[in-house]
Amino acid sequence: MHYPRMSEETNAFSADLYIQGQKAGFAENRGTGGPNNYRATSQKGQELIRRAEDYCKGLEPLQSSAGDESFTIEMNLDLFIDDLLTAHFQQKQLERFRKKMSKEMQQGVIFGVPDQSYRCLKLPVPVSVYLTSPSCQDILANLLRDRVLPQMRKEDTILNTNIPSQIYSKAGLDKSRFPDVIPTESHPEEDHAPRRKR
Repeated sequence: MHYPRMSEETNAFSADLYIQGQKAGFAENRGTGGPNNYRATSQKGQELIRRAEDYCKGLEPLQSSAGDESFTIEMNLDLFIDDLLTAHFQQKQLERFRKKMSKEMQQGVIFGVPDQSYRCLKLPVPVSVYLTSPSCQDILANLLRDRVLPQMRKEDTILNTNIPSQIYSKAGLDKSRFPDVIPTESHPEEDHAPRRKR
């Protein structure tokens, strides 16, 4: 469990410690800047931790720097746990980022750098409404061409996975600037053109 409010100089957490799929003990950090503490909860756990410590000693040293000075740090189980914890937090942050983006793309056009940053052009109606007929798709293609493309930087791509590829192509977008989306089925011409609320 992570304790953000207690995390001052390091991440405060407590967690069960598993090694080779077996529970060996637990690990924790109080968040005040000290190393991670880990302890075995059984004799078998002590042996597993000993093996893990030996394994970590054989890993490549970490390269670090402070100011203009570069140095190496020998890998150990404490640092290995820290790396796992950092990767876990980064994955959780990425999942939140993607969840927020997925929600916003229902109502707008998302463009930016994948998994890093994005901007949103909010549309007057949900994206799904623009897919209901060829005429609505033309309106969306025009919006992409006239309002989104001019705002896109060189490194940007459109990130909407809910817009069919033929609409991107109709807007004049190169394939490298939109996700690989399965084309939608053709719809008979219907009067479903998006209308702005008055």
